[in-house]
Amino acid sequence: METREVHGVESARQSPPTADVAPGSTRRAEPRRTRLRMRGALAVLILGIAAPQARAEVQYVANTGSDSGACGAAEAPCRTISRAIERAAPGDRIVVLPGVYGDVDGDGEFISPGDEPAQYDTGCRCLIDVDKPLTIVSRRGAGATVLRGAVDGLFAVRVSAPGVVLGRKKKGFSVVGDAQHDGYGVFVTNEATGASIEGNSFSRLEAALFVAGSGSLVRGNRISQTWGRGIHVEGESVRVIGNVVEQTGTLGDRDAGIYATGAGPGGHTIRRNVVVGNMGLGIYLDGFAAQAGMQPHVVAENLVVGNALAGIKVVLGSGGGNAHVPGNTIYGNDPQSNCGLMTLSAGPAPVATGNYWGGPGGPGGDPKDAVCSLGTPPDLSAPAASDSLVVPRIVL
Repeated sequence: METREVHGVESARQSPPTADVAPGSTRRAEPRRTRLRMRGALAVLILGIAAPQARAEVQYVANTGSDSGACGAAEAPCRTISRAIERAAPGDRIVVLPGVYGDVDGDGEFISPGDEPAQYDTGCRCLIDVDKPLTIVSRRGAGATVLRGAVDGLFAVRVSAPGVVLGRKKKGFSVVGDAQHDGYGVFVTNEATGASIEGNSFSRLEAALFVAGSGSLVRGNRISQTWGRGIHVEGESVRVIGNVVEQTGTLGDRDAGIYATGAGPGGHTIRRNVVVGNMGLGIYLDGFAAQAGMQPHVVAENLVVGNALAGIKVVLGSGGGNAHVPGNTIYGNDPQSNCGLMTLSAGPAPVATGNYWGGPGGPGGDPKDAVCSLGTPPDLSAPAASDSLVVPRIVL
């Protein structure tokens, strides 16, 4: 045990013998006030060591719940996720039971019993505003827990606090828009650093995920049938790992299943995703603003197949920042120009080694995909290609 000096305690001074000191003793008598202070300091130290940390509370939400009174207990759950967020303290956990949430009856009004109190023209322009660090999960996963009503430009969920967790593996939500595909899924703001969006399903939306919070994690989500981009990433050091992105993008060559941009200093990581059958680009890495000295963006070990435009597009400016694109499986993309990898670099050579191009021996003509470049060509050396197709293992 470490011995620490306790400041502010008077040192004992020599005093005349008292009743506590035997006559003739040579030890010094300690004043009563000093002994009390030292005992008090010792008690504070012991209490500080022994005091347990406060445990996170759990708030429950169910279709059978009610937002009236002090809801949130397992035996008296809230009806809406928004009400549970209001009642929760930072660090708490919200568990949502199977059912339909958001616009429960699908009338687009958000005024029926059980509807989430959507904010249309003011506030977050969202159905649910997560404005404190919370963990929000479903009990039975996305297949049994539906968040409906992302319409008319509304976000289903806005995350505006750091450290928020929305979903876990097999404990996420199904976020569904309408036939017009004019709503949005989840918006992670700049302030929401270190967020985790995991195990969710997104469909029939304008765009599924917009992530600006640096250091966030987007993992194990399934995205399909979006009008624009599936995943849009800004900020820095965002990890996009193990997602399935398909049937997205109908608005032109800037739309992509996964789009990422950022000026660092931490680069993004896009790894082990399945990006197939999108109507625009597969993965678009816009590193035009990347600067020398920042960590490179990494696009690695993804399955990028059958996208209408280039499988992977990389843009780099003259600032010196680079991108690494190794170990991907790229083929069947861009039927018109056969571009599996498209690079436009005014600066360094993107590193694109060890990819599988649809056949042995590196990029080439159909049925393999080619490399299309403007400016500094990519580095395809050591090794130029892999002869083995790599299919990421996805757990949703």
